Amino acid sequence: NLNSNFLTYESTGADLVGLGAGPRDFPLNKNLPQLIPGFAGVDNNLVAQNVRAFDPEMSADLSTSFLNTSFGFSIGDQFRGEERTFGYNFALGYKNTYTFYEEAVFNDFLKDQDLMVNELFLSQADTGSIGTNEVLWSTLLSGSMKKGNNSYSLSLFHTQDGIKQSSVISSQDYFLTGGAVLVRDILYYNQRNISNISYKQRHVIPEKNLDIKIQVAPSLAVNNEPDLRVTAFAIEDDDTYTLNRGDGADISRTYRKLTETSLNGKVDLEWKYNQWAGESAKFKTGVADVRKDRDFDVLIYNFADFQGLTFPLTGDPNQAWQEEYLYNTTTEQGMWANGQRNLSNSYEANSGVAAVYAMTELPLSTKLKSIFGVRMESATMKYTGQRQQIANPETDIFDNETVLNELDFLPSVNLIFNMKEGMNVRGSFSRTLVRP
Repeated sequence: NLNSNFLTYESTGADLVGLGAGPRDFPLNKNLPQLIPGFAGVDNNLVAQNVRAFDPEMSADLSTSFLNTSFGFSIGDQFRGEERTFGYNFALGYKNTYTFYEEAVFNDFLKDQDLMVNELFLSQADTGSIGTNEVLWSTLLSGSMKKGNNSYSLSLFHTQDGIKQSSVISSQDYFLTGGAVLVRDILYYNQRNISNISYKQRHVIPEKNLDIKIQVAPSLAVNNEPDLRVTAFAIEDDDTYTLNRGDGADISRTYRKLTETSLNGKVDLEWKYNQWAGESAKFKTGVADVRKDRDFDVLIYNFADFQGLTFPLTGDPNQAWQEEYLYNTTTEQGMWANGQRNLSNSYEANSGVAAVYAMTELPLSTKLKSIFGVRMESATMKYTGQRQQIANPETDIFDNETVLNELDFLPSVNLIFNMKEGMNVRGSFSRTLVRP
């Protein structure tokens, strides 16, 4: 804390509440076709406009980190009436933390192709500083009501996590580029949030020995990584900076986002009865359904100098975003945004699992008890996307295509024998599965 060498970059106050993804959102239409300056039919004014739409902040800068802070608040109560009882809970928590690594080292080692040579050799060495500021908060609001043998409850939950990371890494590749040195400024932000609503109700009918439970829970989960900014300069032997792609130098911005919605519902019924000898037994049955929808997208843009405009690089990542170095429609030179949406990097998918089960807990004698039942599941999964290479559109492009459709029966049998007081012998058989 209070470290004057902390690395960060300029952003908005939305970071303080973990909502920094909005100001970093992709500034163009993600379905915009690739616009190459001077290419037939391309409006150069639009090329100039597009490159200026991006935030020019690309440098990881020194700053002083603040104190780690956190607080929490909660309140709850219950009110009893003549016929009904009400209760509620509310909780709120917030945490803001700073982490700094000053001499971080990441090394990659490879093995020689010769099987007789076991010694690893250094392939790439990365060293540098990393500053991370994470904001995490969550809130919960729940309420419930009881009336006789019936109860109802509703809970609302949300958690928000924002991670802002800045790093300056010196990288040397000994394997591909023969020792070329790269200096990379990397600005990263990750916003994750989960929102959930949970509704439950329970009805007990004593005269019929019935217990009925109903639950419904929709949720939304988002993992957003907007505007990953990487500026990599190559340092030549004369200590000058270049954007030589052959050495791995590049300026890029990447936008990734995963959104998933789900709906989970189930109904369970339990009936208590006495078997032929008067021993207590139970029968349970129920239905359940889980539906999920997922949307994933990636956008990658590189920024290149068009038509050989040359200017001495100072090593400042913000330099290339100064007005005099951006694409100019008069000279037809300068930095421009090179990228477009690659559909093979994006997909939409949905899945569903519908199930029904029945089981019983049945004593066979005073010494032997059985628990057995079966669960039937119907699972489907559909996918929309495409392969990287389209050889045959009918097989390489998927439009809500069913990629999983299965019906499974999952039995379970348990036998418990009471040898004497305090000692049971159990035998069991079951079948289960894990789905993709």
